[in-house]
Amino acid sequence: MVTRGLTFLTAPRSFPRLLVVLAALGYAAFIYFEGSPFAAGSDSSGYLNSARLLAQGEFDAPVNSLPQLAPPDWHYYWQEPLGFTAKHLTPRMAPTYPTGLPLHLVLASPIVGWEKAARLVNVLNVLAAAALLYALARHLALSRAWALSGVAFLWASPLFIFQSLQPLSDAVALTWSLAAILCALKSRQHGPWAIAAGAALAIAVLVRPTSVLIALPLSLALPFAGRRWLAAALGSAPGVAWFFYYNTQAYGSAFTTGYGDVSTAFHSRFIISNLAHFTCWVPLLVSLPLTCAAVFLPWRRPTFTPPRTILMLATWIGVLVIFYVSYFCAGSIWSEVRFLLPGFPAVILAGLLVAQLWRPSPPWWMLVLGLSAQVLLANQLRVTGIRDQERAYRVATSWLETHIAPGSVLLTAQLSGAAHYYNDLNLVRWDILPPHHLPQLRAAAAKAPREIYAALFIPEISAAQSAFPEARWEQIGETPGVKFFRLLPSDSR
Repeated sequence: MVTRGLTFLTAPRSFPRLLVVLAALGYAAFIYFEGSPFAAGSDSSGYLNSARLLAQGEFDAPVNSLPQLAPPDWHYYWQEPLGFTAKHLTPRMAPTYPTGLPLHLVLASPIVGWEKAARLVNVLNVLAAAALLYALARHLALSRAWALSGVAFLWASPLFIFQSLQPLSDAVALTWSLAAILCALKSRQHGPWAIAAGAALAIAVLVRPTSVLIALPLSLALPFAGRRWLAAALGSAPGVAWFFYYNTQAYGSAFTTGYGDVSTAFHSRFIISNLAHFTCWVPLLVSLPLTCAAVFLPWRRPTFTPPRTILMLATWIGVLVIFYVSYFCAGSIWSEVRFLLPGFPAVILAGLLVAQLWRPSPPWWMLVLGLSAQVLLANQLRVTGIRDQERAYRVATSWLETHIAPGSVLLTAQLSGAAHYYNDLNLVRWDILPPHHLPQLRAAAAKAPREIYAALFIPEISAAQSAFPEARWEQIGETPGVKFFRLLPSDSR
């Protein structure tokens, strides 16, 4: 019987372990069956398009364009789908996103196929994140019960769930950051772990380039020994080499990425609003009790937690906050706190260290209240509704496949990444095509000959019609959230 805390979790019996296994299987099943495997918006379609190219041994893709449309009168930039960046002088385009997550998808695709690759990657990722967080908590002298509680709070985080239900990189970056820190700490006793730490950090950077910031807390986790640092550098070398090689092949320079110049995305005017956004949402998305407890970690006596460990945890989340606090979109909506997601384990671990000093075992009421609050918030934010939202892209591209001939011209914007992945069409971005070039597009399509269509999400229709006021359109179909049109001849009445 539980009295003062969840002491049954520490009992060396098979039943509690069976409960843990069943909980892990249940959570994995939830992530798999509720997950969205579709190439949909910019991020998900971008990663899946990149993965398919890598599986084919390609670094860029051809721009499907009509023969009469070429520079200098035509710019291939007007035809790049979401998730791509065009090479304006040649009909080629490279993926915008880094290769870390696409490489995971490439490894998963032979096992379950492309339609389920994202689901498998996300299931394995949430299980790996749990195992690594538990191992790191135990390494920091947390009890089994508190370590398992930390896993429960990570799994219950609405943001972690939301990111783990889509082909997105933030939760994967969290897992590899965890692996890097854990391996660095273990290298204090066994040197070869430093090689693994460097390799894990390199993979985290391939997943999200800003994971290079984790090098700072990792340096505090590594021992102050030159050989360990050299081993970590050697472990990271293959990942670094691939990073520079891919950039050279895809973008023409080792130091150029698909994101291009992002310096204008950062400005001091965003600092106050972003700080307020982080202060509001991080405690809610991590766990309010744990976040409040984490604030008191610096005041723990050194006999319980070494100052270097405190500094490592503070730096782990702190470098991400400092970097993104001036980023233009980091404070727009709750889900944009995802940029800080790789630092969530630091907040959880800091809170657990303080809580364990207060109580050797987690009190049942704290877990019930804390986890219930997370579940209620996840329900309010509708984090599990993403699969139905993303399915609209797949339904729309299926309609295009059955109703529009391959090679037709399609004016689209939000659907462009998905249409490139699922369909064989000449895509043109209506949102960036200058209106005075529509006659040029008409002439090229007539000479091909090809019909011109448009696929628009309902919120796009008004802006698209305003962009081309002289054009006349005939609606030819509709799927949930998307309408399809055919461009009528200019002389039609």
